[in-house]
Amino acid sequence: MSTVDKKVFTQQEFLMDKYPIGVFASIGAGLGVRLEVVKELGIHSVQLCCPHAEERTEENAKNFIAKLNEIDVKISVVFCDFKGESYATIEKTRETIGLVPPELRAARKQEIREIADFAKTLGCDRIGIHVGFIPHETDSNDYRDLVASLQELADYLKSQDQAFHLETGQETADGLLQFLSDVNRDNVFINFDPANMIL
Repeated sequence: MSTVDKKVFTQQEFLMDKYPIGVFASIGAGLGVRLEVVKELGIHSVQLCCPHAEERTEENAKNFIAKLNEIDVKISVVFCDFKGESYATIEKTRETIGLVPPELRAARKQEIREIADFAKTLGCDRIGIHVGFIPHETDSNDYRDLVASLQELADYLKSQDQAFHLETGQETADGLLQFLSDVNRDNVFINFDPANMIL
């Protein structure tokens, strides 16, 4: 191996340690890769699709953590998954995903608090969410209420030493930067999904 090859390999090893490749997984038979496959692939990081309320028990958390410890896997983020969400069409996505639908916002804000508490039980300090279609009109009531909702949730997570990761969606880069600036919380980050940005 040449000196250049060794240097590149060393940089790749460093990046893999600092930013490990992970997969989506679930407790039980939900979305994502089974833990047997995670082990077989030699992956040490999972993004956990949060189970619904009836499965978010302390016992399930302890059992899942024990399984992860057996195969040396850590949870990088617990991702919010709400009943009724659908990505079937762009319109369905707009109507059902995340915190944007006003009629679902209050209940989902409460559920995010509960998911944050469950993540704490799992020993995870990051919560992920698809916010939904962020309104383009920054002076609209919908936009202002969404910003206030994110601020409220970010403050709750901060009180538990947790961060809020927003999965990128169909918003423009400029729109996303404006939204982050308006939310203005230091524990709000972006989980960049290039596939969503090109939809």
